Amino acid sequence: MRILLVMPTPFENGRLGLENVVWLSEPVALTSVAAAVGAGHQVKVLDLRLEPEDALARELAAFQPHIVGTTSMTTDVYQALAVLRMARQIVPSALTIVGGHAPTLAPQEFDQPWVDVIVQGEGELTFRELVAAWEEQRQGDDRQFPGIAGLRYRELAGEPMRSNSKRSQTRNLDELPAPDRSLLRKYKGRYFFTVARNMASIFTSRGCSFDCNFCAIWEFYERRTRYLSAEKIVDQMAACEEPFVFLLDDNF
Repeated sequence: MRILLVMPTPFENGRLGLENVVWLSEPVALTSVAAAVGAGHQVKVLDLRLEPEDALARELAAFQPHIVGTTSMTTDVYQALAVLRMARQIVPSALTIVGGHAPTLAPQEFDQPWVDVIVQGEGELTFRELVAAWEEQRQGDDRQFPGIAGLRYRELAGEPMRSNSKRSQTRNLDELPAPDRSLLRKYKGRYFFTVARNMASIFTSRGCSFDCNFCAIWEFYERRTRYLSAEKIVDQMAACEEPFVFLLDDNF
């Protein structure tokens, strides 16, 4: 199947934001779920923060994906919804999916007729199972995923969304595949932090054990912190050709 994963742009053209001058990191959320899909699928990542305004429409028309997925923090909600709305208009048969912090903690924000599936919590295993299920049934109008934990989805157009059981977090992060950074080859050299340019991004842990009232990380990760092994961290860093590596950890 053809799968298009889209990083939305959190700012309008012409607006000055962090992504313009301070920090632009790789979309590791997308490269992580892409790595979990497995062989036999054609996956593309489109980072709209680094693309011209018409890039999404052109890519949807040319690629004709069977699945269009995006991710969303709180600041990305409107733009993530716009991505999936355009996908429904240009490729109406595609399954539209959103995951990330915002849809996990506030799924009602994404209860729109052009959003088929919300992935709640960690997405690697959920997305892998969802892709496999959609490959089997995508010829019809139904969207039935009753056995996949961590999903909120709409079976038929016009019907309310239903929620499956909660997905347990992966206990051992070493069991997850490393993010597929090869999907970002076209953007090589364009990620940065202040003056640190040509920058890679990796994570060495997930979560936080504290409960600061200004942050939602601990709620998303259920007040747990998990770590990659030293061997896996070294493997990821050794695979980075860039002279700078940004660590995305909430607690380092």
